[in-house]
Amino acid sequence: MSTGFGKRVSAIVSTAILLSAVASVLYAPAGTAAPATVRDFEWMVGKLPSEVVGDQRFRKAFNELRPNEWKRIVERFGASDIAGVQLKDGYYFASGCKQHACSSDLAAFAISASTGEGSVMYRATVNEATGKTVTRSFSPPDMPIERTPLAAWAKENAL
Repeated sequence: MSTGFGKRVSAIVSTAILLSAVASVLYAPAGTAAPATVRDFEWMVGKLPSEVVGDQRFRKAFNELRPNEWKRIVERFGASDIAGVQLKDGYYFASGCKQHACSSDLAAFAISASTGEGSVMYRATVNEATGKTVTRSFSPPDMPIERTPLAAWAKENAL
């Protein structure tokens, strides 16, 4: 006669296996996660850059940037084209400028739809009296600026 004990043990073991599988997906060691995909960034399309730059999902595309550099970049998305982030040639792309300094302090980003890696370029005024500016760019080694929509944007803005 069955006491049900075997069924309970079987159910407990099945539950433990399921929980282990879920935990291995949710808590994978650093560096083992799959690269970002198009779906990871679709939420940005049509939003203003100022709406997305503070989101951690967006920030992950630019993990290599230091906080002080990131602050300079974020400031340059205070004003932007109303079209917002667009999918352009396989990249999520948007540009903007620092409020009240749109003629001098600009920025743009391009995030690869296939890898989730991001490139960013910006121009900042370093001396207001002389109007001197500096242009900086950050891009993964396997994603040169020249292969992204940033190249055309840079040319259009004489960077």
